[in-house]
Amino acid sequence: MSMLLPGLLMTVLVSASPPARLGEEAFGNDPVNKHSEWVKGVVDAANDRRRVYRRWVNGNEDFCFRGDAIAVNAALKLFAKIDDPKKLVVLLPDLGRTRSFENVLVKYVWKINVPSGIYLGMAKRVKGPSAMHLHPVMEIHLTGGLKAEELELPAGLAVVGAEDLMRKYRDARKNGETASTRGYGCHSLWRFGYGAGVVEELTTSINSEDSFVQLSAVGALGLMGQDARTAVPALKKLMGAAEVRLRDACKRALDKISKAKPAPKSDLRVGTMKAIRKVLDGRKKR
Repeated sequence: MSMLLPGLLMTVLVSASPPARLGEEAFGNDPVNKHSEWVKGVVDAANDRRRVYRRWVNGNEDFCFRGDAIAVNAALKLFAKIDDPKKLVVLLPDLGRTRSFENVLVKYVWKINVPSGIYLGMAKRVKGPSAMHLHPVMEIHLTGGLKAEELELPAGLAVVGAEDLMRKYRDARKNGETASTRGYGCHSLWRFGYGAGVVEELTTSINSEDSFVQLSAVGALGLMGQDARTAVPALKKLMGAAEVRLRDACKRALDKISKAKPAPKSDLRVGTMKAIRKVLDGRKKR
């Protein structure tokens, strides 16, 4: 059972074929109804008219939105009203992108994740470091034109940067109690190919003695695209593995990396990370 949830999530997020029985999704902003496990304020935040996509997998629900700085600041006010003292806002220096079950690219500026159902039950069972979330998280992406200094961050709201989220996932990858937890930590790092040392850590994990950790790390590197180009020699070497699933996973990862757009000479994500840190440091001094 401990392997079930991360495995299902990996299938939904990585597979190119539609996993129809694992969850549901919808484009647009049709209203959603309150879930029995949702605290006060979640429905209002989820039903923001700027929503472009939502996805539900085993109770773990994502709501994706697009809009300008005014829209984001309005969304921050709604999120701040959610009745959970441990809710979290994360400022990220990349573009908000995900794939639908049918592999349709979805672009967004901010996303709200609300853990509940099977996902939340599994997350509560994890002992020690974990990549899973127990409370609502709002992620705001700042490389698409939105600037950190334009944000109006409500007082009392916990706000962190990419480094903080990476730290959580890296800890799970390295120190998770089970292979399931370590594998999910690997998978969760796929968005952070720009982070110092992240690709190298995942390259180490592809040689793990546990097959789930290996597959998770290989899958994450593939999703990173050109950010993972330094891992190509290690992936090619692993192609000689006897296990068919691992060979196939390496082949898919190498194919994704080779077809991905080249990384820009000047990586805006690094500069944006510094701008975010400046805003967060200034907020601490108030």
